[in-house]
Amino acid sequence: MEEEKTEFDKAVYDYVKIYAEMAGVPAIAKIFVSRCSEGKIFTEQTKRYTDNIELQDTLRAFHLDAEKFWYLCLFVNDIVEGFTVDMVTPLYPRKELTNLAEKLDSIKGEIVKRKDSELADLVCNGELSLKIDNKTVLSITAPNILSTIKDALQYYLKYKEDKGEGWQLGVTPCTIKHKDKSTTFIVSLFRKYLGFFCDVLVADKTVVSSKGKIYEVSTDKLQLIGTMIYILGISNDKRFMKEKGFLRTYTYKGKMKLEPNRYYYIVDNEVGH
Repeated sequence: MEEEKTEFDKAVYDYVKIYAEMAGVPAIAKIFVSRCSEGKIFTEQTKRYTDNIELQDTLRAFHLDAEKFWYLCLFVNDIVEGFTVDMVTPLYPRKELTNLAEKLDSIKGEIVKRKDSELADLVCNGELSLKIDNKTVLSITAPNILSTIKDALQYYLKYKEDKGEGWQLGVTPCTIKHKDKSTTFIVSLFRKYLGFFCDVLVADKTVVSSKGKIYEVSTDKLQLIGTMIYILGISNDKRFMKEKGFLRTYTYKGKMKLEPNRYYYIVDNEVGH
């Protein structure tokens, strides 16, 4: 089993090292192999890929090995994900709990008499909400309850300090995730990085379609990239695969600077037009 794993690792490395060397960062090929071995990348070819006759014909026209190209696209997709995946920012408990207590302290209640009535309502200038799965499941507006929560937070903070455990609130970070980048941004980045490889390809115009001579074999490089965008699930819009020139018009407008890659520790200046 270990011998099979070693052979698999070597094969994957051989598949992607050429691209890594072209990019001037050969070390990232080994990182990709490690991520494959750790199960972080689903490496099996999908039916979308193997059953697409037009795509397989295009690969033959460019003299590309289908298995090697599959791993190359997984590699590029993983690099793109490393630039676009949720970034994590540390949040420290003491700071967050203190801030919440201060915000709760600023919430006040006011008795407002109803119009044309002897009755009155207690109106609050704020609320505390709880969301689960992006749905608000609890909303508290009663000033006395909000004040009780504030007192409980302040008591807890003081209790931890008095017990000599206050340091834990300063060194044990929680995390908050930034939002993912848009699909347009991810598509543009994938096009940029796979295009870097595809630009040097030369098509063999003598290759005949598997469906017969009356069918044309596509050698449009952008359509090849667009097909992989659909097959890899970057976008489920079939126009990337079906419509020639669709990817050309589907670009990220404006410039966006990239954060350092979380998986491969590489940097890129920006993406967009």
